[in-house]
Amino acid sequence: MMLMLQWLAWMGGNPNADGSSANPLVSFLPFILIIVIIYFLMIRPQKKRQQEHEKQVAALSKGDKIVTAGGLHGTVQAVKDKTVMVKIADNVKVEIEKTAVSAIVKGGTKTEEAAVEAEAAK
Repeated sequence: MMLMLQWLAWMGGNPNADGSSANPLVSFLPFILIIVIIYFLMIRPQKKRQQEHEKQVAALSKGDKIVTAGGLHGTVQAVKDKTVMVKIADNVKVEIEKTAVSAIVKGGTKTEEAAVEAEAAK
């Protein structure tokens, strides 16, 4: 209650030297500025990444190499409405939710890329 009374007294404002009171909106300007900065530096880029990921998952097709949220690497064998059949080894196929796909691998695995770079360095 005391805090509320202090806030109300503050909102009334302390008169400046010339007798006018300070605008309370000016004191909230730094908070508003911080919220805008957080939006443009953190929230907006994350939303863009999420939308791009959703587009990639929606465009999955047979033969795409993926990584699941659990860390399994595999090749898409079939795509259904909400699930994907993934081949993770010879004669081993698992059906996972599309939401469990964390990345679509482009250009092969890192070991293959390292081998190609080693060949190019020679």
